[in-house]
Amino acid sequence: MNVVSNIIFPTNGNRIGVKFPYDEKVISKLKTIPQHQWHPDKKIWSFPSKQEVYVQLLKTFEGKKVQIDTTLTEKFRKNTKATTENKLNSVPTNDDEIIQQVRKELRLRNYSHKTIKAYTSCLRSFIKYFAPRDPKEITEKDIREYLLHLIEDKKLSAQTINQVFNALRFLYVEILKMPFKIGSIPRPKKAKQLPVVLDKGEVLKIFDAVDNLKHKTILMSNSLRTNDYSISECHKFEYGGKVFVLNVETMQAFRINKALSDELDKLKRTGDSSDEQLPADLQEALNKLGLLQRHQRVEESPEALPAREPIKHISLNVAQTCNLSCVYCYGVDGEYSQKGLMKPETAFKAVDWLIEQSQDVKDLVVTFFGGEPLMNFRLIKQVVRYAKEKAHECEKNVYFSITTNGTLLTKEAIDYFNEKRFSVVISFDGDLEMQNKNRPFKRNNGSNEITRRGVREFLETRGGNVTARATITTYNTDLKKVRHSLAEMGFNRVILSEATLPVTSAAENGDNDVLCPYMINAHQRKAMLDDLEDQAKETLQAIKERGRPLTGTILGILQILRSKRKRKYFCGVGRGLVGISISGDVYPCHRFVGQEDLKMGCVDRFDPESQTAYIKNYGVSQVKCSKCWARYFCGGGCLHEALSANGNMTEPNKHSCNQLQRSVELGIAVYDQLDRSDREYLSLMKQPVDRTP
Repeated sequence: MNVVSNIIFPTNGNRIGVKFPYDEKVISKLKTIPQHQWHPDKKIWSFPSKQEVYVQLLKTFEGKKVQIDTTLTEKFRKNTKATTENKLNSVPTNDDEIIQQVRKELRLRNYSHKTIKAYTSCLRSFIKYFAPRDPKEITEKDIREYLLHLIEDKKLSAQTINQVFNALRFLYVEILKMPFKIGSIPRPKKAKQLPVVLDKGEVLKIFDAVDNLKHKTILMSNSLRTNDYSISECHKFEYGGKVFVLNVETMQAFRINKALSDELDKLKRTGDSSDEQLPADLQEALNKLGLLQRHQRVEESPEALPAREPIKHISLNVAQTCNLSCVYCYGVDGEYSQKGLMKPETAFKAVDWLIEQSQDVKDLVVTFFGGEPLMNFRLIKQVVRYAKEKAHECEKNVYFSITTNGTLLTKEAIDYFNEKRFSVVISFDGDLEMQNKNRPFKRNNGSNEITRRGVREFLETRGGNVTARATITTYNTDLKKVRHSLAEMGFNRVILSEATLPVTSAAENGDNDVLCPYMINAHQRKAMLDDLEDQAKETLQAIKERGRPLTGTILGILQILRSKRKRKYFCGVGRGLVGISISGDVYPCHRFVGQEDLKMGCVDRFDPESQTAYIKNYGVSQVKCSKCWARYFCGGGCLHEALSANGNMTEPNKHSCNQLQRSVELGIAVYDQLDRSDREYLSLMKQPVDRTP
């Protein structure tokens, strides 16, 4: 689905706002509208909120994909000429036209939001499966084969298949008026499961095994309980004078009143209770929140995890050398214990290996990393050419990204990255003083002036659509200043990441806070935690004004709250993503290159079983993470940060945990302030595809 880039919306100042990609023809037309204004800080145009202006805007974007805020369409629809709106609406604004029809019909029939979301999701997958065929051309035989594919290949449950069937029935019976296409297809039977019940002999054996009278009494009382309940796992907190509660498993967040908050506290203190002790109104309130959990004897089977996963993303260390000497480099001057440049034959073998290990995955990513990868620019161009040819032969797609320090951004490199549509991350740490202290050249002279020159030129060619990665040390803990400086340079997206030690230093020394002069202290870390509130306010303001926040921390939380999609792993480390050294050795990710005890093999001799530990032992299944209320927003945290902080990968970095938990709380508070149109805009504002590690 293509994201709509032309947006017309109401501003806070009772004007009509317009946001669109740079287009000289559109701009010239907009300038003919009286009282137009350009807002460079927000990068939007605004116009008087008048009927004639609205009509002129529709004519300006005639034939283009446009997302119009519903409040404007309702305000001006009565007096807008049908021909003008029809020309605009002939182009879908969000989903496919059929999906839009289904959504509107479901809304008219007062179906629940959950049902609408489920039906449209099922139909979108169905249409995508048969694309580019029109749903009207799909036969009953095709539909039968599709349902069989979901059962046999996708291993979907009977309940899910029934949901797909209902969605297809609604499409063909109610929308397309073609009931014969689905009328004779049978529904799958729901599997019947017998309850897990102990027989008389098993119960007697349990009682015989207990000698203590007190314990026998407890067993007796528990065995007689049928309507007992407990409170589902949840997290309650206060922010801005309001009380919020997060249902951990359903990932739904609610604002609750003080009375219900007090009742929750009491229930948590007293533990399990029975229905007779619980007032009806409290039962109803807790049921609405999904927090009332009945005691049932349920035999839970652990989630079946695969022994291995396809590799779809490799990070090639094309240059294990660097022209900078950053104070915090975990690769130690970018050399990773083996200084040098990758040879073409090694790089080509890595590409072949990626395609082989990707199995059925169609979209692959190659990231160029270092050191400074542009010190081997010639090889980068060779690899891109080779990878495209090989991917084409195997009917796959390959995308490219690079993380660079920006010092070697020549016009040739800039033109090449734009031509090949590279995703680019530039490591840049703030203003002149911050950059020079954190990222000096090897002779200790600052890199700010030289780097800015090439970076600014590159940003101009992309309209700012480049990511800046700022690594935070004791020299640049004023995060607002860092963001402001990078925004002034022209960056549209900024990632803030705290510096970590090389893992060897962590293992040998233990106390990271006092080990290196660049590591931030407790006072600075608290200031960074407090800065999250500023980021939350900036994110809320950006959404209200139909812009994009500079940092994605809170935005990412909002997207998870919207989708309810659980994050089981922090990233693809050791599973779908690996790092490859200049010699062709394979490591769990780019950060672990050079750590011999973590090597997973090489591109000539890879051990697939080396993936198993990263699939089964990490992510939310880690002991501490499995008990954390924010686990599904985090996925277990960065393993390199854990190893750097604690000397082992199973113990998450406590500072990262604190940051993440606070981000989730602030994200919930922001999400509570979004109205329906804000959330619709949020659904359009997808997180940028990040193809860099």
